[in-house]
Amino acid sequence: MGSRREWESSRHFSLYFESHYHNVAMVDGVKVLQYNDRPNSALPEYAKTSEAYLSINREGEILHLRIYKDHFPVMEIDIGHWQHYGKSRGYVHVHDYAKGSDGYPQRLSPGRDITPAEEAKYGKILMHMKGTLK
Repeated sequence: MGSRREWESSRHFSLYFESHYHNVAMVDGVKVLQYNDRPNSALPEYAKTSEAYLSINREGEILHLRIYKDHFPVMEIDIGHWQHYGKSRGYVHVHDYAKGSDGYPQRLSPGRDITPAEEAKYGKILMHMKGTLK
């Protein structure tokens, strides 16, 4: 797990940065991370060893599943900020990532609907995420 600064300076991640993230659970083999005691559900910009991470907020809701390839984020399945889309609570949408002109990850907006293949692949995790909504 790491930040842009950590990756840029060393091309690997220091143990210092990892201390900010706490693995609080596992869902279908994916780590659920909490960033210190922040009320939002932050996830690391880059992955160190995992292909995916889930985030949990202070209320215990798991709202984001970020998928990585070769340490770089490629997509984020999101059930948060559903109201921005005029949808009901728990609306599943996907934000794809691209490499920005500066070479860093750039989350693309607006989100898109999840594909049937993505829904089948991540279905167990999505059901768990929806079960955490308050």
